[in-house]
Amino acid sequence: MRIINKNLVKKLEKSGFSENEAAVYVALLELGGAFPSAVAEYAGMKRTTAYNTLIKLSVQGIVNEIEKRNKQFYQPEKPQKAVRYVDGKKRRAEESLENVQAILPEMDGLYGANGSRPQVTYYEGLDEVKEVFLQMYEAKIIYGLADTKNLFEVMSAEFFTDWRNELRKRKIKLRDIVTANSAEYPTKTIALELQELFSRRVLSDEYKNIGTDILAWGDKLALISLGNPITATVINNPGIALTFRIMHEIIWKATKV
Repeated sequence: MRIINKNLVKKLEKSGFSENEAAVYVALLELGGAFPSAVAEYAGMKRTTAYNTLIKLSVQGIVNEIEKRNKQFYQPEKPQKAVRYVDGKKRRAEESLENVQAILPEMDGLYGANGSRPQVTYYEGLDEVKEVFLQMYEAKIIYGLADTKNLFEVMSAEFFTDWRNELRKRKIKLRDIVTANSAEYPTKTIALELQELFSRRVLSDEYKNIGTDILAWGDKLALISLGNPITATVINNPGIALTFRIMHEIIWKATKV
């Protein structure tokens, strides 16, 4: 690219010009006018790309096309034409947005009609995973298969104290199946805080550390990986949530208090 004012090219791109449009227009401004081959060389692009871009800008009224030596020669129009071009793109974009917003209810209806389609949301890092636990305030019962001890080591115990206080205020039950390492602490603390709202079962000693928490409430299932960084995947689907609750019940009956 031989263009001198490359900064102007970038400014035009930010204003709504495509990369090729900005380069071709600035090339013409600096050259004062040129044949397509010269524009291509100056702007650092293929001749066909430069030619097609010149035609597009000519149609938009930004450049002027004339015949010179039996060839097409292009000159830049006044910069005010570029302003009108960008303004036109802006108005068309606003109209497109209005049109999409107008048909949004219809699209939502079609999307929601397929109730079997799971909605999957991914969360990464402590702050985002905390949002998953806050979503559980909408629950009546939370079903957990949890490595609670490891969870408390990854996330702050203070956060979960506040979380359980909110569960108690809302009378939300927590039904936990925990690893053997979690049996003494923190589940005894949880039992004291939630009292009759909390019930638990303990996995056998061979499952001391599983490194993952699975929690289900309503139509949602959260898979929380206790790695670095901590992550969570929340699946919103009635069938999947029901399947986990059935599996939870089977394990519940097969484990000790």
